[in-house]
Amino acid sequence: PRGGTHDVMSEKDKRYYRERPARKRFKDRAGLLLLRALAGIVASLDRPVARKLGEIAGAAAWLFWRGYRRLADTNLRIAFGDELSARARRRLIFRSARNMVGEFFECFAWIALSPARRRALFTLEGAEHLERARLEGKGAVIVTAHLSAFPLLSVALTSFGFPNYFIMRQLKVARTDDYFNRLEQRLGVEVIDVFPWARCAIQSLRALKEGKAVLMALDLDDREGRIFADFF
Repeated sequence: PRGGTHDVMSEKDKRYYRERPARKRFKDRAGLLLLRALAGIVASLDRPVARKLGEIAGAAAWLFWRGYRRLADTNLRIAFGDELSARARRRLIFRSARNMVGEFFECFAWIALSPARRRALFTLEGAEHLERARLEGKGAVIVTAHLSAFPLLSVALTSFGFPNYFIMRQLKVARTDDYFNRLEQRLGVEVIDVFPWARCAIQSLRALKEGKAVLMALDLDDREGRIFADFF
C-alpha cells in the first residue's frame, strides 16, 4: 500500500523539483495551501451544501478551463462523431465540469461523517459476489470507469466490511500526493500506487491472496507494453 511512499522525497522527486521552473514550484506550493484551506472549509459543510458549492465552482472554472474544454471536446468528437453539434458538446462539457467539481467537493464532506453515517448513505449492489469470494478464501478484482466520485466505491466497500485496496496513479507533485493520501486514509481508502508496475503487481496479488478486493479504474493510458483497451 501507498503508506507514505513520499514521506522521504525520492531522487526522482528531487530531480522533478529541481527541473521545474521557480514559477511552477511556487504554484505547486500555493495550490497545496489552497487545497488544504478548501478541504477544511468544505469538510465542515453538509454534503448537499458542499455539492452545490462545488457545482457553482465548477461552472465558474469552466469559463477559464480552456485546456479541459479542448480535451473534452476532442474526446466527445472521437466518441460521438457528428451525432453531437458543437453547441451540444459545449453544453455537455459544461455539465461535466460542474458535476466533476461538485463531486470533488462532496468527497471532502464525506470525511467528517462517521462510519455508521457513511454506511447508512450507501446502497451496495452485487455484494453477494464478494461474499462468495470470501467464503472461497479468495479476493476479488473490481473494475470501474474514471467517472463520478469513484473513490467512494472503496469507502462503501469498507463501510460494509469488505477490506479493499484501490490502485491509483500518483500525482506528480509529491507533497500534494501525500496530502491526498492522508485524506484517502481518513475516508478508509487504502491505496496501491500504480508505479512502479512491478511493485503494484506484487502488492495487488498479495492483497488478493489475503482475500481482499482490488479496485482499479480502466482508463489509464500507458505505452510501455501494457494492455490497451479501445473505448467507444
